[in-house]
Amino acid sequence: MWVQVTPSLLRSQAGGSAAGACGRPASWPSSAAFPAAMNLLVSGTPTRTGDSMDGSTLISLAILKVNYDRRGSDYISNFVPFVGEVLRLAETDYVSLGDVQAGIKSNFGLIIPRDALKTILGRAIKNGFAKKEHGVYIRNLPVLEEKVRLAPIRDDVARQYNAVLSRAISYAKGKGFQADAEQLDAALIRLLTRKAVPILQLRVQGQPLIVAPEDVSEDTFDTLLDGFLLTAVKSDPETLSFLETLAKGSMLAAAMYLPNPNDVSRSFAGLEVYFDTTLILRCLGVSGPEFEAAGTELLNLLQELGAHVRCFAHTVDEVYGVLHAAAVAVKSPRRADESYEVTRYFVAAGKTASDVEEIIADLEAMPVS
Repeated sequence: MWVQVTPSLLRSQAGGSAAGACGRPASWPSSAAFPAAMNLLVSGTPTRTGDSMDGSTLISLAILKVNYDRRGSDYISNFVPFVGEVLRLAETDYVSLGDVQAGIKSNFGLIIPRDALKTILGRAIKNGFAKKEHGVYIRNLPVLEEKVRLAPIRDDVARQYNAVLSRAISYAKGKGFQADAEQLDAALIRLLTRKAVPILQLRVQGQPLIVAPEDVSEDTFDTLLDGFLLTAVKSDPETLSFLETLAKGSMLAAAMYLPNPNDVSRSFAGLEVYFDTTLILRCLGVSGPEFEAAGTELLNLLQELGAHVRCFAHTVDEVYGVLHAAAVAVKSPRRADESYEVTRYFVAAGKTASDVEEIIADLEAMPVS
């Protein structure tokens, strides 16, 4: 007997995030796999697509393309300036992997997978931006101040972005839509999710771009942006050029989630992945925030790529067994067996037996599918 594991099943105990494999992509993501990766990239969950309220996500995607043009085929180096800027702006010299991930999300509107981020940080260390001691990154502020030059690129890209956004607002008004910058920013992200591959095919292969009719009648921003794109193809090369830049940047970023893009559908769609006791406990957040983030990232990624994440019924029994044992252990923390990561976390966090019993009760009340 098995139990299906879903993000909703764990959500009352664990937060959602995203993770994936890293390294230089073998090729661009396929048109079938790209939307799933893009959703994870800009939202952190499989159910939301883009919540960049200040244009930071789109600006960052354009910066990635600029970095790629300047740095050539060195894929990881494209992301080092983002990490360098986050390190430079950090409140202290000591930052964790989670701090850097959160900083990239808040400053640039992107979710960088943790495994990929470790590789990028490794490159940053080689560049002299930081060093790593006991799992903590220690920045080299003088080197960062000297070598990180992201602001001029960001300002130039932001100027182009604001010009395109202004044209999109004007286009919307001409079609009878009252749209603000936040709504159109989110709609532009969804446009990239749907049309990045066709936009690049238009440029590289000359394939015709198939979008909704220019005469927009449906009351949806997605249809509106389809018409805006078609207008750019016909008569606005400056806007089309920037949309191509965004499409290329989104491909560069989304490829982090696809270690072998061409084989994603065959490798993951319908695949049954069984989580063991340790992974379930980490996803539940009872092994500490670092383990929780890594576990839920993996869970969300597998779900988004079409895999069926499950566990055996005896694994569920083992999870309850570990938690009941931890409830006993925290009563005598000095004598507790801290060889188990759950017990170590509960003791370090000052959890009481009643706290653990409450977690168990919450789990028992959760639906199982």
